[in-house]
Amino acid sequence: MRVALVHAPGGCDVIALAQFSLARAAPAVAALTGRPVLTTPDLAVTKLRRLLEG
Repeated sequence: MRVALVHAPGGCDVIALAQFSLARAAPAVAALTGRPVLTTPDLAVTKLRRLLEG
């Protein structure tokens, strides 16, 4: 995973970890790449809060 992220052709602005099992790796991926990292658990909680708070 490290090689694929650091050497991705064209680079990227944001990295999305789309499996719940990868969420705990987000801080390490962010530190390694210097890119913001989104995870599905964080995004799901954010959306649920938005829906419940109206």
